[in-house]
Amino acid sequence: MARFILDVSTNDIRKVLDVIERDEFISSNLTSIRCIDETNDNQFYSWDEDFSPMMNVLSKKQLETDREVLSKH
Repeated sequence: MARFILDVSTNDIRKVLDVIERDEFISSNLTSIRCIDETNDNQFYSWDEDFSPMMNVLSKKQLETDREVLSKH
């Protein structure tokens, strides 16, 4: 299983779930969704100078939140 991080700039989880449900491949292969940051902090934007996906490193707080969520399951 591969892991991916999907950053969305909305706090409306219903809209995100609607998009996932519309795509058969994603909806049939997605195993979990975990919110690790309810803010737009620590995000990169395509208009940043010298843009690179490597700029989007998870913060210590995001990693701690992820561990906390996982520990409950």
